[in-house]
Amino acid sequence: MNDLSNFRMKIDAIDNQIINLLRSRVEVVRNVGELKKETSASQSFIRAGREATMLRELIRKADGVFPAQAIATMWRMIISTSLSIEQEMSIYTYGGTNQNCFWLAREYFGTFLQMNIIDNTDDLIDKITKTPSAVGVLPLIDNSNNPWWVRPGGESNNIYVFARIPFLEENPALVPPVLAIANTRPEQTEEDISLFSVTANIATESLQEIFLKHGLTTNILSTSGGNNFLLEVSRFIAVGDSIINYIKNALGEDSIVRLMGSYAVPVRL
Repeated sequence: MNDLSNFRMKIDAIDNQIINLLRSRVEVVRNVGELKKETSASQSFIRAGREATMLRELIRKADGVFPAQAIATMWRMIISTSLSIEQEMSIYTYGGTNQNCFWLAREYFGTFLQMNIIDNTDDLIDKITKTPSAVGVLPLIDNSNNPWWVRPGGESNNIYVFARIPFLEENPALVPPVLAIANTRPEQTEEDISLFSVTANIATESLQEIFLKHGLTTNILSTSGGNNFLLEVSRFIAVGDSIINYIKNALGEDSIVRLMGSYAVPVRL
């Protein structure tokens, strides 16, 4: 037997090990899904913080021997497959003029999950609100006259941004990023960004000063109608954090301050 045949036999043996390990992983995932159903059946089973931490660690362990893009792609497929075994998943992507949402969602969640395209952002958010296991994908920057991130003050807030896609980004970014939303609480990782939607009659500089007084340096991502602001903070802010009320009080009774969610800072290539 020549050396090439020997190497091929070794590769086949390793492939068999990988398949057997995946089978074992699926069994554990089924058990995890049963436990989650007992405690959080009315929410998405997504654990975005754990997923991001896992991917960062795997990329570090690969240490460049295996390309980071390949590591991320393979494990994103494993993670999405596991989630779909734990809980039936529905993916809804914004269509309209932004096909980027569809393609990035497909890359992130897998080609085996059906992507449902919705051309109206309000309809998409309504669908996610009513479907505990559903995930929505929306553009980070929405320059329309009615951007999706401008939400009515009385709207219930069980939907949060939990991920920015793609998780691995070229520098500069090759495509405009998108955001994933679901009925899930964002989780803290080693490095995060939090998003706020603010409606207030205030100048941009004054708004940033109010956040800064509470130790939050902001970056204004988008504005709409003169008094609507989408801004990011380079820090994890938990749902229900008292700082949200402090900022609202500083802005006045007529203001709307909404934590849109948090996501792990993407890995830069």
